[in-house]
Amino acid sequence: MKKPLIILLAVALLALIVVAIVIKQKSTDESAPKEIRGVAGEPVDIVMDFYRSWYEARNSSSSDPFSEGLPQLMSLGIDLSKKIADSEINFRESGTDIVLCQTEIPGKLRSRIVFVTDTSAQIMILPKDNQSGIIPVATLNAHDGLWEITDIVCNNGEQDPNQGEFSFDREGQLLKASLQPPLDNQYWHLVFEQDGTFGYTAPLFLNDSSICVLNNGSEEACRDDIFSETQKVHVLGNMTEAGVEVKKIEIKQ
Repeated sequence: MKKPLIILLAVALLALIVVAIVIKQKSTDESAPKEIRGVAGEPVDIVMDFYRSWYEARNSSSSDPFSEGLPQLMSLGIDLSKKIADSEINFRESGTDIVLCQTEIPGKLRSRIVFVTDTSAQIMILPKDNQSGIIPVATLNAHDGLWEITDIVCNNGEQDPNQGEFSFDREGQLLKASLQPPLDNQYWHLVFEQDGTFGYTAPLFLNDSSICVLNNGSEEACRDDIFSETQKVHVLGNMTEAGVEVKKIEIKQ
């Protein structure tokens, strides 16, 4: 057999071996069990179970949430788990707690449901004697009958400096009569999009200083009969623990 032919056969054999290794590796990767995050239960209970564990660990004299492995709990989504774990250095250096959204350990915790649907939910955590005014808001997503906490955002209950004059500045649709529990249908609610996800809701609280801008550009004091179901509006106001204190509503249709 000539030498070039031997080399050609050797190269072909090597190529077959490489292909076989790649196919085997791919098969192994596809057959490997994937970690399923999330736990069964009601969204508010899942959030509060996590926060109670975190709160108790913060109050421990011999441990802390990171030493107890709380960032790895199955109730946390993978991205949030990593986000919390990555905050450990900052926590130990400055005391910044991105779960409680403050450096001090607050009083007892309670929750308020922002909204719950079949696939997503948002829960506010309201620390007693909260000196910072910062409120943790947990977002959950459902899959395969399980819920996982996918994000925790620290919202300013008084004023968000990143949003200019008002801490709440959103466009969305109005709902009232069609609202289902646990949402309170005695108040108009704005349904809006946040971080690419539509379905967030906020109750709107009107007062004597709330101004409505009509389609023709005229302004008048907001009245209940100005609004209608699914009406598109732009709401400006200040977010509080209970909802939005409305300063102005611009009617889009």
